[in-house]
Amino acid sequence: MPVKWIAIKPPRFNARAMTKALQDHMEGWGPETAIPEFDKVTTGWQNERPVWVQKFSVGADWIMNFITPDNPESKGAQKWLWLDEGTPPHPITATKPGGMLVFPMLYQAGSKPNILSTTAGKEFGPLTFTRSVNHPGIEPRNWTDMLVIELTESYYKRAEEGFDLAAAASGHGME
Repeated sequence: MPVKWIAIKPPRFNARAMTKALQDHMEGWGPETAIPEFDKVTTGWQNERPVWVQKFSVGADWIMNFITPDNPESKGAQKWLWLDEGTPPHPITATKPGGMLVFPMLYQAGSKPNILSTTAGKEFGPLTFTRSVNHPGIEPRNWTDMLVIELTESYYKRAEEGFDLAAAASGHGME
């Protein structure tokens, strides 16, 4: 019995349609899912908080996605960085000639390492007046690492849906 093979040539990919479908689908992931989780971490902050934005690029078959402060130089973004990554011990000196640092003797931090939440820090005790002090440094909170772990599953699920939509937009989806 003879056997016959027939090659089927699929249509060309429509990269423009794929990119548009993928971009439209992934655009909402940051504001809907990731940014609220980043915001939750700083709800206890008394001062400026970072304003998070999603920055991403897509092609027909790839996605690059970042959740980042809209202004990395802002006080809120700098505070996040110091707490998230930690700081080594360092001296703090009054900036004005003859100036003094004034702060309460005791401080209780509003966050702890490896916990995705903050409360307001507490200052108490008598005031201290000094020209300089050796800050003991900050133990890293690791918020970014924990959020990446927490958000990875929802990101990949959204990306998989996006790639399915992109394939369908190009005429190559599963039917």
